[in-house]
Amino acid sequence: MRQFASWTGSFAAGVLIQGGIFGLAHPSLGIRQMIVISVSGVMIGSLTLWRRSLRPGIIMHAWADTFGGLIVKGLPYK
Repeated sequence: MRQFASWTGSFAAGVLIQGGIFGLAHPSLGIRQMIVISVSGVMIGSLTLWRRSLRPGIIMHAWADTFGGLIVKGLPYK
């Protein structure tokens, strides 16, 4: 994110670019999920910029992966 911000001269552009690349890194999930993941990447990038730390974003990503997997595959529902 910092590298993109340095290249563009804008932290906002850096956050948007890294979010887009984060979404593009998940092509096996389909275009809709890639868009959702890109938005999530922008939100995590904004959180990182605001808190000046990767830790909250890492925790958020781990929480989303863990509970998302449980909801989609682990809970018996119809």
